[in-house]
Amino acid sequence: MLLAPTRTHSRPGELPPIHPAAQANASKRDVKDYGKAADGYGAEAKLQDKDELGISLLVKGQPQAFIDFFSLTHDTNTSAIKPASHEHPEETPPGNAACQVDSESLPVLSRQLIRAEGGKQRGDHRTIHDAYHNLGHHFQQVGNLSKALLFYRRSLQSARTGGYEQGEMSANLALGLVYQHMGDLEEAACCHERFLELSGDQDVQTDSNAAFTSLVQVYTKKAEEEEKQGHTEAAIDYLKRCMDFVEQVEDTVAMGHINHRLGVLHQQRGEYQKALHFHSNHLNMSRQIRDQGAEGQAYCGMAECYEALNDMPKAILSLETYLDISRMQDPEGQARACCNLGIIYYNQGKFEQSVTYFEKFFEVARTLGNQQVLDIARINLGVARGAARMNEYMLVVQDDLPALLHWKNNRMPFWEVA
Repeated sequence: MLLAPTRTHSRPGELPPIHPAAQANASKRDVKDYGKAADGYGAEAKLQDKDELGISLLVKGQPQAFIDFFSLTHDTNTSAIKPASHEHPEETPPGNAACQVDSESLPVLSRQLIRAEGGKQRGDHRTIHDAYHNLGHHFQQVGNLSKALLFYRRSLQSARTGGYEQGEMSANLALGLVYQHMGDLEEAACCHERFLELSGDQDVQTDSNAAFTSLVQVYTKKAEEEEKQGHTEAAIDYLKRCMDFVEQVEDTVAMGHINHRLGVLHQQRGEYQKALHFHSNHLNMSRQIRDQGAEGQAYCGMAECYEALNDMPKAILSLETYLDISRMQDPEGQARACCNLGIIYYNQGKFEQSVTYFEKFFEVARTLGNQQVLDIARINLGVARGAARMNEYMLVVQDDLPALLHWKNNRMPFWEVA
């Protein structure tokens, strides 16, 4: 029985880092005083502790800012309260014992809470949004994601209450990125989709691209999770949704990866014609970006589909074409292609050709540093060589008993025993 190497599929998604433009643009749209706040109070943070800053808020006549400041900087035992979703940000309690505010952030927190209270007193929801958005941006920058989530939710609530659509867009985009960092893919997807729904025809191309890119990452991850659980249909649905988003940003690499995954999933379902369509798309995109590794994946996927459809000439042509163009620039792809060709020729009873490709497979496998692949190559080569010499062996067994005994005693190749 012949063996094939365990098939692995590259996942350039292995989720890639979040789109840089998303990080930059999600928070800067409405951030106006953050830099000033940080610069003006950086030295003061070293002199004042949280109690002094809290008292100063009362002295300045800012009672609500004091209450929020105290709750945010002290353990208020809110662990039993259910966290809010982005749909209901007002449910989020201000305290969070799990992630306290660092001393460098205290002056920024005090300044922006004063600004938010001023906005509340005037009924200025835009100012309230800006203050909370600035705080969300600050805490996101310092890695305090729970606090960033809290203030982005508040900025979203303020924007919604005041009918401030631009603010609602920026809050949703920022929330989507934070949720994504925290691994909450459902909430991240909801926020990004809401941003795109609100943006409509507005000129926010950079932010829209960031949202599209993030949605591709989110749905690719969800497709992987569904595939691991054996839910191939659900995985295909998520990848097709990815296709719509990735077309908006014209990302050929991501598009090729999605087509590759769709081809593999349709193969698993036995839908070989559909799989061929996606593998062919993957091949074309790989050629555009001159990625021979991805090109090899596409050729091998197509060959497997043709083989399943019993179209051996096309299967062989796909693999031999790949071998011709790669010329050892992709050793793993070369090994896989040689192994598949060896198996095809073996199944056709063309054992000499099978031995030729298994020998190439064995030579390449020795350079990969993968013992499992090397063992498979050694076994396949031995089986193919045995099959190629089977007729000669049977002639010796049937007609030349002395030669057979000589071979048994000396282990000389029996076709050399005369």
